[in-house]
Amino acid sequence: MDAVEFCTAPGEENTLIAGTYQLAEGHEGRDTRHGRLYTLTVDEQDEDAGGAEGQTPSVRSLHALDAPGVFDIKWSGYSASMRSVLGQAGADGCLHVYALGEEEGGGRGLRLESSFRCSNTPGSLALSLDWNDRCSAERRRRCAAVSMSEGKVCLVQMRSDGTLCSAGEVEGHELECWIASWDCHAEDVMYSGADDGLLKCWDLRGGGSTLLHADRRSFQAGVPQAWQVTCIQSHAALQHCLAVGSYDETVKIYDTRNMRSPVAEVRREGGREGGREGGREGEGRGRGGEMR
Repeated sequence: MDAVEFCTAPGEENTLIAGTYQLAEGHEGRDTRHGRLYTLTVDEQDEDAGGAEGQTPSVRSLHALDAPGVFDIKWSGYSASMRSVLGQAGADGCLHVYALGEEEGGGRGLRLESSFRCSNTPGSLALSLDWNDRCSAERRRRCAAVSMSEGKVCLVQMRSDGTLCSAGEVEGHELECWIASWDCHAEDVMYSGADDGLLKCWDLRGGGSTLLHADRRSFQAGVPQAWQVTCIQSHAALQHCLAVGSYDETVKIYDTRNMRSPVAEVRREGGREGGREGGREGEGRGRGGEMR
């Protein structure tokens, strides 16, 4: 499994989606990238029905849907007033949006609602996405930031009728942009990280893209293969706290009021994903896992 996300819709807390990615090498470099989205449910053990305390819950598969290779999935919609949808960053360079609903036969599963091509560059991959309502529904518009293999970040707005449209682009990096992430407490602030060893902070007010900060020094140490910034997470409850992971298996903690250098750093072993059989070898080194 390359990405797993629990559903955020009220009443669907036990439903989760798991996405897969499989690279099939073709003749003369004509590779194909297949994926699948599994709808799963977690069945909690009922002690009154004989379940033992501390027993591991069981997971059942409800539905499977073929899709382009899945690099990332994220839910949008975190309140009863907002309809929850699932965004997928696809190996076809598109943002795909799905809704969870009833399937024929009474089961629960995903259905594709809309898609948006984030790049016209041949072979471009959508590597990650993040919704700006991930921590708060009080946003002027629902917007996804999609990081691309050619280094840019594509901004995609979801209109009230569910259709998708471009909200701009950020030409942020010269190499693969593995991650783009919104600040949970500042509506127009976005972070990006890439193979170039750069962590960047952007101000997107007024439809522009002003670079507020770029940290190269904290990541471009040691061998170049370890420079990649692979995951970024703004703390949902603690304002000004940002966690950043890189391919050297290090997590750095930043105070976003002063990002010249991290305030803390911890080494985490075993986070590298590159080189997995059937994974992304030859296309990058993977995102090294996501931080929760």
